Amino acid sequence: MRIEGWERRLSEYLQSLNDAEFAWGTHDCVLYAADVCNLLCGIDPAENARGRYHSKEEAFELLKQYGLSQPGILDAHFSRIKPLTAQRGDIVYRRGESGAAFGVVHNGRAIYLGEIKGLVYETIQRADVAWRIE
Repeated sequence: MRIEGWERRLSEYLQSLNDAEFAWGTHDCVLYAADVCNLLCGIDPAENARGRYHSKEEAFELLKQYGLSQPGILDAHFSRIKPLTAQRGDIVYRRGESGAAFGVVHNGRAIYLGEIKGLVYETIQRADVAWRIE
């Protein structure tokens, strides 16, 4: 169940990330998605991974140790839905030419944390997988 006031909290969190820089282990797409989940319903899917990796290689080694894929992190806590049914606050995942990324749905768009700087806005149609966050 979502926490009362989640809409305001989500908007404020996204606003705070406008100039955020990507950093493995402190500010990457997995932690971004996990932070949203924690804000909305008090569940942190990345709780066991925080502070335990600082590079892409370390992140994937940690996933391997847990026997998980990136989507498996959210599968352990939330139900998958069709991406086109995702609503505000739901998490989406897409595989792209430069790699895969988690994003959050807000105002009809999928918002991903860019590896260069700031947030990247895309259509929800580009998402491969989605989860209802509740």
